[in-house]
Amino acid sequence: MTYIELSEYTTTFGKIETELFVRVSAKAARMMERYTTGIDGFNKLRKAYPEQERETIQCCAGELIRYLSCCELNESALNTAEDTSSGTHSKIITSVSAGNETVSYATVTSVSRLEQEQTCARIIREYLTGIQDANGVYLLYMGAYPHKSYKM
Repeated sequence: MTYIELSEYTTTFGKIETELFVRVSAKAARMMERYTTGIDGFNKLRKAYPEQERETIQCCAGELIRYLSCCELNESALNTAEDTSSGTHSKIITSVSAGNETVSYATVTSVSRLEQEQTCARIIREYLTGIQDANGVYLLYMGAYPHKSYKM
């Protein structure tokens, strides 16, 4: 399940390749679900989706997709810049000057999995803190879901 469609994403966040969108939107959805599932396994986004907060949830998903796609594209650029056959790195030239020959190269760095996880957690907390599900339970509440007579 994704929380934002490709057409909605491109309208708000800009262009993205369809294949990349499919891949990272699924990852973003899994992350959002992990952070909104309590200790008892009750997934508040799936079972008690707050329709009144649809736009906020879409923005959260969109920001996650934008970040994860940048990480993936950055990783891809890093892998492309490495010439594995000779063990050397080909450099990406960003500018060249003629007088006294100046050449500038792009720096591509990889983001660690821990940094990715921390940034995604920050994005999720930024958007979903204080947001309640359809039954009034906070999405980021990690305790056992108070089942009472709630609709599911």
